[in-house]
Amino acid sequence: MLKYSTSLSRVLSVDYRLTSGPYLEPENPFPAALIDAIAAYKYLTCEVGFLPQNITIGGDSAGGNIAFALIRYIIESRLPHLQPPGGLITSSPLADISFSREDSVGSSHSLNSESDIFAPPRSLSVRIIGAYIGDIDPEETRYNRYLSPASKFVVPANGGEDAKLFPGFPRSYIMGGGAESIFDDIVALAEKMKDDGVDVTTDFPPDAVHGYPMFGWHEPERTESLIKCAAWFDECRV
Repeated sequence: MLKYSTSLSRVLSVDYRLTSGPYLEPENPFPAALIDAIAAYKYLTCEVGFLPQNITIGGDSAGGNIAFALIRYIIESRLPHLQPPGGLITSSPLADISFSREDSVGSSHSLNSESDIFAPPRSLSVRIIGAYIGDIDPEETRYNRYLSPASKFVVPANGGEDAKLFPGFPRSYIMGGGAESIFDDIVALAEKMKDDGVDVTTDFPPDAVHGYPMFGWHEPERTESLIKCAAWFDECRV
């Protein structure tokens, strides 16, 4: 992004606490990483003095899950010293840790299980998610908007026919690969956001795998997506 953008000048990489398990000592389950992300955002806005509208939050894969949770917390907490950021950029966000579409006929979870680099066996996925949620009931992942905003079963906080799941979310740029196992979840996430009136731009290269912008070998999709994303970023600041 720094290479292709004409207006991006600074990046803060947040070294949030990582969850460990199931083969290691259990450590840092949810919401540890979210708390660290909140602290980082508060540092930028309250201590360094950046205006929230000049901050774009970004996250890839599991980091995308945390980015969505961070923005949701900022919006729902209604704390006067924490205002929403100006934008969101995410690549292959892990937006449904309940994998609610996994058993659907013709789902990307099954169709792309052999083409994607991130397609662990179901038994391993359960253990990984279990390490992240800690003592939370696994059933909660199906309905918790902080854990699985793209789940088929998640509902807005206040309910009601006109309630929105993504109220107040900023302009967003979502990247995802058509060859990744969680592609259906990423598409559903973008559509849910659009339905709620969020300004969403998507980039879904059909042959890209999970987290493709992070891999220097994944060309031409990687460079093409970074150039388009940088142009979107710069356009927001014209």
